[in-house]
Amino acid sequence: MGKKLLLVLDGQVGVLNRTIYRKAEIISTINSVVESFQKAQQPIIFTRHTNKTSLAAEAKSWTLDSSIQRPDSAIIFNKKRSNIFTEPDFVELLKKLEIQEIYVCGFVTNGCVQAACLESKSRGFKTSLLKDAHSTFVKNAWTVIEAWNLKLAEAGVEVMAACEVSD
Repeated sequence: MGKKLLLVLDGQVGVLNRTIYRKAEIISTINSVVESFQKAQQPIIFTRHTNKTSLAAEAKSWTLDSSIQRPDSAIIFNKKRSNIFTEPDFVELLKKLEIQEIYVCGFVTNGCVQAACLESKSRGFKTSLLKDAHSTFVKNAWTVIEAWNLKLAEAGVEVMAACEVSD
């Protein structure tokens, strides 16, 4: 089995200040998975999405929300695009860390989460979406989340519960 990575997308103040579906439950699940990866000494990357409006670099809204546990050993990666794999330094970082498996969680399902899953899979990584550790703020969020879980599974992404992640 290859080296695993937990990718926690965009758990920023400006994202979590929105009406995220099942926010407290999702954050609790993310924290459990972070703890598991930390105990197993597997790498964890937290991303911060940067734009010119609601997530401007260095603004309070851009910072990672303190409700999500972030170990000192975690890597923080700043990105400007929804698809993190279009950030050249990200792909280089994965190579440096010798990553073969990527577990995806975070925000938002219909944006950065689905883009990361699809691109990770297309680049040959064993890719798993933690179905109980991602969410969105759109209307009919549950329907959108379930639709993406299904689409991603059909695309070959393993869609699994966070408790199914093994060391």
